[in-house]
Amino acid sequence: MPYQTLIASVLHKYVTGRLTERAAKSPVSAAKRAPRQGKRRTA
Repeated sequence: MPYQTLIASVLHKYVTGRLTERAAKSPVSAAKRAPRQGKRRTA
């Protein structure tokens, strides 16, 4: 998405009153998730 389009979208949401804050995710829920296990490279 071009930068100008992004800014226009955010401004439009603000002007129309649709721009709202999202609730922050609690650290507890993040800690409950299983850790990611990335693929390891083999040489």
